[in-house]
Amino acid sequence: MKYLFLFALLFISACATKPPQVYNTSPITMDAYGRGYYGGHSEGQRNLQQIPTLKDTLTTAQKRALDNFTAYASRDNNHALGGMVVYHKGVPVYSWFDTANGAVSNETYQTNSLTKSVTSLLLGIAIDQGFIKSVDDPAARYLGSLSQYFTGAKANITIKDLLTMTDAISWNQQLYKSDGSINTNNSIDKMFYASNPARYVASLPANSNATGSFAYGEWQPFLIGQIIQNATQTNLFDFAQQHLFTPMGIQYWHWHTFGGNSSPNTNGGVYLTVWDRAKLGQMLLDQGKWQGKQIVSQQWVAQSTQNQLAKPWSAWAGSSYGYYWWLNQYNVGQQQVSSISALGWGGNSIIVYPERDLVIATMGGDYDSSSMAGFELNEYLAKRVVTRYF
Repeated sequence: MKYLFLFALLFISACATKPPQVYNTSPITMDAYGRGYYGGHSEGQRNLQQIPTLKDTLTTAQKRALDNFTAYASRDNNHALGGMVVYHKGVPVYSWFDTANGAVSNETYQTNSLTKSVTSLLLGIAIDQGFIKSVDDPAARYLGSLSQYFTGAKANITIKDLLTMTDAISWNQQLYKSDGSINTNNSIDKMFYASNPARYVASLPANSNATGSFAYGEWQPFLIGQIIQNATQTNLFDFAQQHLFTPMGIQYWHWHTFGGNSSPNTNGGVYLTVWDRAKLGQMLLDQGKWQGKQIVSQQWVAQSTQNQLAKPWSAWAGSSYGYYWWLNQYNVGQQQVSSISALGWGGNSIIVYPERDLVIATMGGDYDSSSMAGFELNEYLAKRVVTRYF
């Protein structure tokens, strides 16, 4: 429970009551785990994704440790863990799904704020291809007509400021008040329901108390999505499909929108299978390559997964932060394990342990009381599974 309040602030696309829109599909159907699939397709059509064959390379002790973890994390029927896929030494070696509660291995599920890390990959690809010169460029340079709102102190906001979640704009991330009641003045819902979310965000005033410190929000990754679209002159979903998903063999995905103008939800809107989440983690571990093909440059992977905060370990739960990737170190006795994570509310994660050649992707659906979501899930895995058995 110690990280619940912090992790509850990790944005979920489902936090508003408005039904999400889905890019190029009919409205999705949701279950307890946030399963989303193409409307109008039969069960057989939805589940066409081929499941990789697991390699029998785990030791008995390793497999038992993973089995024990899934049993513990899924205890009490709380939906804290709905599925998990593990890659070790570059190959898939383990999978588990909560089939008793309806989890399906080859179905797409909402990723929530894990989406931010996918958005980071897309920005890296746009930079690699020359559409954007540098993260040190002013954000306004790539915001088209929205640049009119970036005057005064806001004119100095760089792309890097957006990537490192600085506090440059006046933004209220607080969904709930201290007494547990809903905060009707939060900026997230206002962005969701705005007729033009991009204009709403761009027109927010500069934060007069800004210090340049880490301040987790939704406006930063949302503007990164706008920057990608403007710089590439391509619909963000088409860009993602052409340069990220198709080259990696990711065929079944969703990315819903919000607002009257169907703005891409680059904060928390992508739906992926757990298998495909693991593939993204493996690609990151392989320095931007997937099956020998360079998807995003090694330079971007290195840059985006190293600490970018002026004060390391100053983000939530003692984490450091790259470009929408969480960075952690855990010590167990004489052993230390480092992780690079994409984290989404409810237990939706991609966790990469570089020194152990290990990737763990999870899916969960507990948005109320889970103690095994996000940072705590990562810490438990690192200390009780990874350091001991990998």
